[in-house]
Amino acid sequence: MKHSLFILKVLLILLTVFQLWWLGALFFEKEIAYSEYGQILSMLLYLYGNILTAVCIWYTWQRLPIANNAKRDKTWMLIILGFFGLGIIALWLWLPNKREMEKWRSS
Repeated sequence: MKHSLFILKVLLILLTVFQLWWLGALFFEKEIAYSEYGQILSMLLYLYGNILTAVCIWYTWQRLPIANNAKRDKTWMLIILGFFGLGIIALWLWLPNKREMEKWRSS
């Protein structure tokens, strides 16, 4: 479980870096947003974020050893924040911290 969470964290770091780079590019080069390249890149980042969100929802229900109430709360958080364009924040909040992982190991 620790290895798969590490992979998800690396994928989330990559998504965060790409989105921050893209926001910086849009801020300094406004015409890039209206180009064909800009629209394709925006769509790819959108799809990458949604796929990662779907994988995290699947991982929550299939692999995480937590109660169903907590699974439901994490799922709703990912869906609602993702719907409002805050998927990156939801994914970072979704990641379990060290204390939670230690608790799972001890039980």
